[in-house]
Amino acid sequence: MKGIEISKNFFNEYCLPKLNEKAPHLLNKINVGLVGEGSECFFLDDEISKDHDFDKGFSIFIEEKYYKKYRDELEEIYKSFFDGNYVQNSRKGVICTEDFYQKYTNKRYAPISNVDFLNIRESYLSVATNGEIFYGRNNLFMNMRKYYQKFYPKDVVYKKLAAYLFQMAQSGQYNLFRSLKRKDDMAVFFSKNEFINATFGALYLLSKNYMPYYKLRKRYLESKNYYPTELFIDLESIIYESDEEKLYYLVEKVCAYILNILKIREIVSTKDSFLVAAAEDVTKNIKDPIILRLPIMKGNFNV
Repeated sequence: MKGIEISKNFFNEYCLPKLNEKAPHLLNKINVGLVGEGSECFFLDDEISKDHDFDKGFSIFIEEKYYKKYRDELEEIYKSFFDGNYVQNSRKGVICTEDFYQKYTNKRYAPISNVDFLNIRESYLSVATNGEIFYGRNNLFMNMRKYYQKFYPKDVVYKKLAAYLFQMAQSGQYNLFRSLKRKDDMAVFFSKNEFINATFGALYLLSKNYMPYYKLRKRYLESKNYYPTELFIDLESIIYESDEEKLYYLVEKVCAYILNILKIREIVSTKDSFLVAAAEDVTKNIKDPIILRLPIMKGNFNV
């Protein structure tokens, strides 16, 4: 059973009745769930991830206007769920709603501007919107959650996508093969790394999912069942392949796959297989003059 299911069952069967008994006046002021850092919040926990920070638990989110008044009361109730043996941490326990969103989005309220959206780390947005809420009403927490779960505004998607396409072209279609010719193994390694990072960035954008922390990227995207298994096999093959001809085939195959998606969605019209042309095409879709003026690579510096 996944960590979220364990925590959800624990809350519904044991904690909610206690809350209803001890603090019925707070039931309409809180949201309860497991959201944030940790593989269990992405439904990716396994036997290996259970070696640290893994136990039943959840967060109780309450708005700032109630937080100071009821924090001590809620923390005592929370500890009672664990017979007083639970120490609150930054991931679980009683959390101020505005503090939570400030931590991961640098904003206490929504909506925000395109530039603000662009400046938030993608991994932070994935953390702010993952997991599951077990209990709660449509208050500030849920309104913020729904707002960010709608994904980026179109102009932000285009800005970030252009940056990732440019990075794919520069690192994979260009510098990788120059590094191979120089027999510079370190530069080859870094070129592959840049190309794969940029590819995942583009794939996450095209699937309308925020890209998480690096160690979860492949497994989380695979779990969405949005892309064919063959694509992930090709990306892994690029890591280990050293033959120039085979590498060229794999890199161009991945680039062609993404370019085809862009053409089907009528985001680009270029016939050039070099993705710099696609990046320039994507940029033409941006209407916000502020982010349109930013350098092309600005979109992906904050992963």
